[in-house]
Amino acid sequence: MHPPIYTGVRNRSVPVLVHLEPNQVSKHLLRMNRVPYSDGMKTYRRIIAVSVFCGLMPLAAAAQMMGPPPVPMSPQQFSQAHAGQPVQIAVRVQRMRRSMLYAELLQHQTDTLSKATGKAVELYFADGTPVIMGTASEIRPGAVLFVYGIVTKPGHVDIKRAVIDTRYVRVQ
Repeated sequence: MHPPIYTGVRNRSVPVLVHLEPNQVSKHLLRMNRVPYSDGMKTYRRIIAVSVFCGLMPLAAAAQMMGPPPVPMSPQQFSQAHAGQPVQIAVRVQRMRRSMLYAELLQHQTDTLSKATGKAVELYFADGTPVIMGTASEIRPGAVLFVYGIVTKPGHVDIKRAVIDTRYVRVQ
């Protein structure tokens, strides 16, 4: 005797097992394929489709928000900034003393290349200042930073947020 073959659902509630001879199996399988999905299977497919759609939506939104990286101010724009003005600058840290960073202003060339300008900038880096793409311990001499800050006086900036670009930006 051959093993039982699952033949589908009778009255959408009771599965039916029958014994079929090998020559009857192919005819039976063809007939089974013509039977529409049960309501449970349709619901299951809808749940899967909605789950996939909802799972991909945040990814699509994030991809749209990413966009190109921000471009820092040029040295000329930074030199014209007045006290209280928000700035976005790129710097390379030269030395540190407590919460002060002494850095060199960088000129943006491409997303991965900056040029040293020789212009000094003093940055106040308070404890608890948000650091992105790294940690505060990575801020040391030689580190390349993208700084969001406020000008306090010419050549001085209070850092409001710092992005560590050392691994991504090369300085000429």
